[in-house]
Amino acid sequence: MKKFILSFWLILLNVNVHGLLATHGTFPIGWGTKSVGMGGVAVAYPQDTLVAATNPAGMYFVPYELDVGGRLFSPIRNYSYTTFGGDDVWSGARFFLIPHLGYTQKLGGCGVAGLSLYGYGGMNTKYPRNNPVFGQEGMMGGDYAILIVAPSYSFPLLPDWLCCHSIGISPLIAAQRIDIAGLENFRSLSSDPANVTNNGYDWAIGIGVRLGWMGQIFPSLFCAGPLWVGASYSTQVLMTRFPKYNGLFAQRGRLNVPAHYTVGMRWELTPCLNIAYDYQRILFGGVRAFGNGIESIFEGVKLGEKKGAGFGWKDIGVSKVGVDYCFCNCLQVRTGGSFGPIPYSNTQMDFNIIAPAVTRYHWSLGATWFIGECQEFDVAYSYAFKQSIKGQSRFGLGEIKHQMYQNLFEVNYSWRF
Repeated sequence: MKKFILSFWLILLNVNVHGLLATHGTFPIGWGTKSVGMGGVAVAYPQDTLVAATNPAGMYFVPYELDVGGRLFSPIRNYSYTTFGGDDVWSGARFFLIPHLGYTQKLGGCGVAGLSLYGYGGMNTKYPRNNPVFGQEGMMGGDYAILIVAPSYSFPLLPDWLCCHSIGISPLIAAQRIDIAGLENFRSLSSDPANVTNNGYDWAIGIGVRLGWMGQIFPSLFCAGPLWVGASYSTQVLMTRFPKYNGLFAQRGRLNVPAHYTVGMRWELTPCLNIAYDYQRILFGGVRAFGNGIESIFEGVKLGEKKGAGFGWKDIGVSKVGVDYCFCNCLQVRTGGSFGPIPYSNTQMDFNIIAPAVTRYHWSLGATWFIGECQEFDVAYSYAFKQSIKGQSRFGLGEIKHQMYQNLFEVNYSWRF
């Protein structure tokens, strides 16, 4: 098993890190195929071993199993501007394979240990040509991805015969990779002009922690089934700096993973029907490279300094709702959706050409086929509806428009011990 996990991690390093772009800022709608099929709900509805990516307390309620799968992700993005004759540029690199892995096993006593491996990102644009303001050396874009290894431990708060509440902890071990190209004209605005753009891939590593709780509040509510609630909090993942880009990102190239918290509920209306809701708050403003606005350039602050310009992202709240229904012993279906605001305003258009995170509404559909008592096969599809934002350039590109829509297809195989 250890050799299998190590081999899978090496696959992640070579496949997953290339070109991810998430749906709510740098965050996907959810982790785990079943969660994705229900719009991303998970904090009070643990369904597989990827629940630790949302709430490690949920691992206590997951059957001892191994999950292996992946998603095919297709974001379609473009930007346009109106000066210098205007242009409408579409990003290439539209298909990405993102694998995942999860494992859980009971320890001595009541504790449950688990391991979840997953990835996500926030950029990946590959525009075939630059614009007159940013640079003149051909292609422009950014490739940014995060890999997370999350061991977890969860245990009940009550004796075995009242095991309806659990808490969990998950250290977060992260690796980031980034590549920025096409920003040659911003070197003159940097504290380190040699480390702004076109330097190839650079790596950073970091660590954080996620804490969670989950419990049953009512064993029966309005003559239906029990009501479950959950909550989790993830600290910032403190990353090392990107030395090749310490003249671009604030704090000398540091790009921490934002802190976030999630609260939610699940109501078992019948033994076959569940409805769930999550609210997630992502604290982008607490990371200077994300939260600092472009205004600091016009105040004389150099790129790469502590108060240097970033993407101007604000904290956002994401709502997720999902429902599932088990038709028989061999088939379960689910659907759901999520909604969140665009993390930046139309005053921050220029730098966000590199990372046009404009999608807001998502719809998902999923199913599980049970193969005997110990195996199952899960599928999910999610669509992010086309969204755009317009605003005036601060650097002479006229009116800028960002636009995006997305498709995601995910599969997973589970083997229960």
